[in-house]
Amino acid sequence: REGDDEDDDQNQKQGLIRGGDENNDAETQKRKRRTAEAEETRIAGSYETAIRLLAEEEEDKEDNEERGENVTLTEEAKREEAKQILLAVVNHEMMRENDELTPTLCSVKKLALRNLGNLFAKECGEFEFEEEFEDFFEGSEDDKDDDDDDDEGKRRREKLSSKSSVSSQSYSFEQAIRCYSEAVRMDREDVASWLRMGELSAKRGDVALARMAFESGLLAQPTHALLLNELCEVCVLVGDEASATFLAARILNSDRRN
Repeated sequence: REGDDEDDDQNQKQGLIRGGDENNDAETQKRKRRTAEAEETRIAGSYETAIRLLAEEEEDKEDNEERGENVTLTEEAKREEAKQILLAVVNHEMMRENDELTPTLCSVKKLALRNLGNLFAKECGEFEFEEEFEDFFEGSEDDKDDDDDDDEGKRRREKLSSKSSVSSQSYSFEQAIRCYSEAVRMDREDVASWLRMGELSAKRGDVALARMAFESGLLAQPTHALLLNELCEVCVLVGDEASATFLAARILNSDRRN
C-alpha cells in the first residue's frame, strides 16, 4: 500500500509538471501572437506612411507645375523616403513566405509591391538616352582643335554622366519588373500590375515581355480597354496582323456596347 501511495504521489508530481509546461506553452504562444499582431499593425502603418508621402509629393508637384517651377528637393526627398519605407515593408521577415501571410499582410504586400514598381518605373524615364548618344556627342573636326580642349572634356564628362543615367534607368527597369512580377505571382488577377508591366516593357523595347503581360492581364479581365489597345499596338509592332485585326474587332465591339 505504501508503494502505491508513493506511485500516486509521483504521478501527481508528473501531472503537475506536465500541466505547468502546457500552461507555459500556452502563455508563450499568446505572447508570440500578440507580438506578431503588433508587428503586423506596425507594418501596415509603415505602408500607410509611404502612401501619404507619395500623395504629398504629388500635391507638391502639381503646385509647382501651376507656378511653373521644377521638381524640388523636398519632393525628391519624400519620394525617396517613401521608396525606402516600401522596400522595408516588402523585405520584412514576416513577408517572406506568401503562403503564411495573414489577409492583412497579403494585401499590404501586394499594394506595396505595385506602388514600389510604380516608383521604379518613374525612374526609368522614356529610355531616350541610348538613341541620343551618337547624335548628341558625335564630335566634328572642329572639336579636335586645341582651343576646344575644355569643351571636349566637358562633353566627355556629360557623356559619362548620361551613360551612368542609362545604367541607373536599366536597374530601375529591372527592379520595377521584379516588383510587378512578384505582385502578379501573389495575385494573377492583379490587372493593374499586368498593365504597368506591359507598358514599361513596351517602352523598354521588350515586346515579348510586353505581350505576355498584356495577354495575362486579359486572361483576368478580357474586356479591359487599355489592355486590348496596348496588346493590339504590340501585335502591329511585331507584324502579327491576324492578332491585331482580331483585337481591333474586339475593341470596336466593346466600344459599341459602351
